[in-house]
Amino acid sequence: MTLLFIAFFVPLMPSRRFKIQVSFAPVMGMAFCVASAIAEHWDAGVLHPLYCSTVLSVVLMFVGRREEVRQGALVFETQGEQAEVKASAGFWVQMTLSVSAAGALGLWFSSASW
Repeated sequence: MTLLFIAFFVPLMPSRRFKIQVSFAPVMGMAFCVASAIAEHWDAGVLHPLYCSTVLSVVLMFVGRREEVRQGALVFETQGEQAEVKASAGFWVQMTLSVSAAGALGLWFSSASW
């Protein structure tokens, strides 16, 4: 899943700085899972499906919206924090469905590990 995330998002980013930042997102997610497993004594067999489904849902959110992502990153790069990029209604529907479906899949797979 990490490679899928990187393969999808890195080519979309307009600058080297954004490419590096996007590349570290799944690594930080994995670090959070490891820290949670150590601190809370959670089983890695439960956390791994949840991590994978989270990364999958983020990729599915933006499938078919490559140009919107690229334009949004360009606007953010040029205007910084003052950038106002509005997401379309279709994006919100796609986001809701992908997060729900991947979340349910992750919970189903992680519950098999209990």
